[in-house]
Amino acid sequence: IGGLQELTLLELNKSKLSRLPAEIGKLHKLKVLSLQRNFLTRLPPEMAALKHLQQLTLSDNRFESFPAEILHLESLEELSLGRNRLTALPDDFDRLARLRKLFMGSCHLTALPACFGNLHELQILDLEDNKITALPESVGDLQRLNTLELKNNLLQTLPASIAGLSMLDTLYLENNRLNSLPPQTGAMPRLKYLQLNQNLLETVPATLAQAPMLESLDLEDNP
Repeated sequence: IGGLQELTLLELNKSKLSRLPAEIGKLHKLKVLSLQRNFLTRLPPEMAALKHLQQLTLSDNRFESFPAEILHLESLEELSLGRNRLTALPDDFDRLARLRKLFMGSCHLTALPACFGNLHELQILDLEDNKITALPESVGDLQRLNTLELKNNLLQTLPASIAGLSMLDTLYLENNRLNSLPPQTGAMPRLKYLQLNQNLLETVPATLAQAPMLESLDLEDNP
């Protein structure tokens, strides 16, 4: 495979792969690599040489720790790692400075690293079906974020900084353990879709009544 020097897209989904050949690191023009629904537990060190890779899909594999090789992919814009057995992200995850879309649903994450707010290009963040108990205050620094999926986690509160996400239009928080919301939640200027069903909320912030763009609000199955 290393001889395919002009290759820009490679899809090996559902191929029963348990490992990747070292030669994959020779595909220097590769931009899109999709390896979902395989049996991968690690990546070869040579993958760090894929400096032009923009989209990497590794969902539905058997990773139990975050592959360090990914942090060397300096052009990466979209990363899919959902449905793996990951419990944590590395403390230097912000090395993926160009990341725009991150899909990590149905893993076993319990928290996000404090550096997460340094991902200033991030627009879509999907963390549904994890075991996250709290978000770092730095999440409020994700000023380009427009979609935040956090349903089916263990969140009890949200950081006050989340109300400062001025580009956010979709916030899904279904089936958590939230008993309160930051007072300024309703002041988010572009928020259109807010899902809060199946939580422990007895009240919501008065600012929600004046939310300028809110189109859909779900509060079903709260006390």
